[in-house]
Amino acid sequence: SLAPPQRKQLPRRRKTVDHVRPHVDALIAKGLTGREIWEKIFDDHDTGISYSSIRTYVSEQREQGDHHAQP
Repeated sequence: SLAPPQRKQLPRRRKTVDHVRPHVDALIAKGLTGREIWEKIFDDHDTGISYSSIRTYVSEQREQGDHHAQP
């Protein structure tokens, strides 16, 4: 029997990071750690973004070498 066609892979969005992305990107460019970035975003932007969301975004940006990403 034939296998069903493979499903289309949709890109995942980080909705929780979208509204502070420019700020996070600027802090990445300054060389701050993921924890420092999360603390600054948490304090300065009154947001409840989890540390793991920020850590994942920062890690992916650094792997790509994209320190000045724009939304």
